[in-house]
Amino acid sequence: MPGFVDPLKSVLHDYCHVEWFELSELVSDIKTDSRNFDVSILRAQFLDVMSNSIGFSIVANELTGNEFESDEEALFWLKNIFREIFEV
Repeated sequence: MPGFVDPLKSVLHDYCHVEWFELSELVSDIKTDSRNFDVSILRAQFLDVMSNSIGFSIVANELTGNEFESDEEALFWLKNIFREIFEV
């Protein structure tokens, strides 16, 4: 599965986990540049996964504790996160 290295891997685990979903905190951290990752790389990784999502649900479930039943379901979730982060 392409794209599952940092920063995307950390972002999904640290901000998008089912038990501590902190998307507003991620948006704030990006806007204030208070995280140690390149936002342009993160954006590119999101786009890469969204264009090649085969097997994404398995990886997403492992990183986030979610229980997506299909790649389509997980991709819908990921696209909403992308919109919240980058199209605010």
